[in-house]
Amino acid sequence: MAEVRSGRRRGRLAGCRRSFCGSPKRGETCYKQGAASQQHHFILCNSGYSLCNSGYSLCNSGHERYAYLPDAYCVHGSQPLACNRGLCFFCEMLEQLELGRWWKAVKAFGLGKGTSAYSVLAVPRLSRFAERKAKPMRIPSVQHPIWLRPATTDWYVMEQIFIDQGFSLSRWPGHERAIRSNYDRMLERGQTPVILDCGAHIGLAALWFAQQFLHARIFAVEPAQDNFELLCQNVSSHPNITPIHGAIWDRDTRVDLVNPDGEPWAWAARESGSGEVQTVTVRDLLQREPDGAPLIVKIDIEGGEVELFRSNIEWIEQTPLIIFELHDWLGGWRGAGHSVFSRLSTHPRDYMQRADNMFSFAHSLAPMN
Repeated sequence: MAEVRSGRRRGRLAGCRRSFCGSPKRGETCYKQGAASQQHHFILCNSGYSLCNSGYSLCNSGHERYAYLPDAYCVHGSQPLACNRGLCFFCEMLEQLELGRWWKAVKAFGLGKGTSAYSVLAVPRLSRFAERKAKPMRIPSVQHPIWLRPATTDWYVMEQIFIDQGFSLSRWPGHERAIRSNYDRMLERGQTPVILDCGAHIGLAALWFAQQFLHARIFAVEPAQDNFELLCQNVSSHPNITPIHGAIWDRDTRVDLVNPDGEPWAWAARESGSGEVQTVTVRDLLQREPDGAPLIVKIDIEGGEVELFRSNIEWIEQTPLIIFELHDWLGGWRGAGHSVFSRLSTHPRDYMQRADNMFSFAHSLAPMN
């Protein structure tokens, strides 16, 4: 019999694939027990222990989740661990609570504020009737509360921006210094650096940019009415952020909004002469700021890149940094990525990738210039 003991141990929640069970990696042993219709696995590996149910992954999309299990089971010996259905249910509950995200929030914000921030994500998971009414949440880097809707993707957007630092340039020190130098030179010349947040959602990226570039004018463009209302609430304490209800486009027209997945971040625009939302152009936004000069254009518009980069693209050459997310994965063979790169490639630029975002730095930033 294997010796089973209880102890506080770092547990790694992960899905175990059939191919893995057939040939475990070095330092890993996979135990299987149960009927073929419902096999339960226990993986003993160098990094910790995990439980999974055959064919069901606790680690979605290949992202690892870590949690501190109060009573993780440690196995010593070579015998399989008998399946504990109560423990399997416990692990499924842990998956729902996503304790790895609590730990990330604690590391980023501290124990008190991290736990408080995590509760906005976790508490609605405990109820089938969680409402989407926005709730305030405090994070150390923002002086006022930010408002998120529970049981939506708002928390994950906050995590990407303020915990994972998804828009930080710190990975590329030379390029970060170049952007800072360009920003400082604009101010010295009496110009106002302009940042466009195209697809601003609820304003969290605009808040992040406002912290990094205190004297910049930020235009936050969002077409979806529910998102726009929360955007206005989140940026109300920042006079240098201007919310704009509209869809970024290459010309003046109207669009309809579609959202097949029903997620707040997934609104896409489709051109229609009698559409519900008015469009705005990059040129129009830049002209709204007297003595303004483009510094950053951030683009996350769910496939609207095709229309944005279709015409009136003189702003590309003028913009030191363009941050964009590609949406070819949405399907339809529309060539969103081709639309972007075919236009950007007309001038020399450096490209860096961080998570879903591509950062395109103009070579005019380079020190020799």
